[in-house]
Amino acid sequence: LLGKTKNELIIAIVDTIGTDRTTTKTTTDGGFQFGLNLIAGFNYYITENLALGVEYGAGFFSIRDGGTWTKNTIKEPVSGSGSTKSEIGSELKKENGFSVNSVTGISVSWFF
Repeated sequence: LLGKTKNELIIAIVDTIGTDRTTTKTTTDGGFQFGLNLIAGFNYYITENLALGVEYGAGFFSIRDGGTWTKNTIKEPVSGSGSTKSEIGSELKKENGFSVNSVTGISVSWFF
C-alpha cells in the first residue's frame, strides 16, 4: 500500500513592521503496488561437495497511485486582509510492466 501524502510549506518574510506569511498545505491520495518476481538458477558441481551457482531474476509489477488532491493556500500579509485559496483536482498514475533484476548472483556452495 502506498500511503497518503501530506505536505506543508510555510514562507515567512520578516521585517521591522511584522511578518508576511504564506502557508500552503497539499494532500494527495495514496495507492497500491503489486509485484511478482521469478528467480531462476542452476548449480554446476565441480566436485561431489563443491558447486558453483548462478541466479537471475525477472518480474512483473503493477502500480496505481494518486487520485484526488487538494491544495489550500493561506496568505497573511503584514497589513490588510488575508486571503484563502482552495484547489481540488485529480491525478491518477497507472503503470504495468516487466522488470529484470539487475543483480545476477554467483555463488560457491559446499555440501556436507
